Amino acid sequence: MNNILKLAAPPNLSSAAAELAAKYKKANPSASALVLGPTGEVGREVLRYLLASNAYSKVVVLTRREIEYDGPNKEAFEQITIDYDKLNEFQHVFERNHQCCFCCLGTTRGKNGKDFFYKVDHDYVIASAQLAKKANIPRFSVCSASNARSDSWFFYSKVKGQVEDELTDMKFNKLSIFKPAFLECDREESRLGERIASVIIKPFKFIMPTILAVPTTTVGKAMVYDSLLPLSEETPHVSTFTNPMILTEGGKM
Repeated sequence: MNNILKLAAPPNLSSAAAELAAKYKKANPSASALVLGPTGEVGREVLRYLLASNAYSKVVVLTRREIEYDGPNKEAFEQITIDYDKLNEFQHVFERNHQCCFCCLGTTRGKNGKDFFYKVDHDYVIASAQLAKKANIPRFSVCSASNARSDSWFFYSKVKGQVEDELTDMKFNKLSIFKPAFLECDREESRLGERIASVIIKPFKFIMPTILAVPTTTVGKAMVYDSLLPLSEETPHVSTFTNPMILTEGGKM
């Protein structure tokens, strides 16, 4: 696999999304966004639509892989190479007056084992959130999972649920938790379990089209669209997006 990610420019935004982005930019002319996990399947879609929106004057990513981008608003794009095991050394990046931190960090237990999964999906996410909170970033947007429950018997669901609970306890001005079901995408690395799941799910999607799956592009669009909406007067505020809600929100972009 080529270690450089070539990020494709997204299609044009809807007229409503373009209007919302322009309104956000006018109200926040120096707005900055921070993206963690920008080379993952969801993270790269968040990055694409942040740049396409032109709502943020700066889009900063912490990445382990080099990203190549030559699309709209590339002058706003800044990438910083990171070792997430040394995340605390990057506190200064969090302190650059960002309006929103997008956390799309994640791996799979099947690919890397239980301990590594916990380190990435729990430890890295919580450590990132702590740095964001310390830096007074008002919004934190995280990609979780539809089956996340801290009281679950299943390790994956339990860890995801624990992360949601711990993030909620941090009391960001706005915490947005996106809980997608099966993620549909063309992965660089083919995963046998996901290929099998995709085949099994396909016929059932005709019966339950909004429940079982969602394209990673739609998740990214939903996360960006949500970041452009005004903050609630009531803080701290937590917004939780189920799979049907993600499809609706992403469809607005």
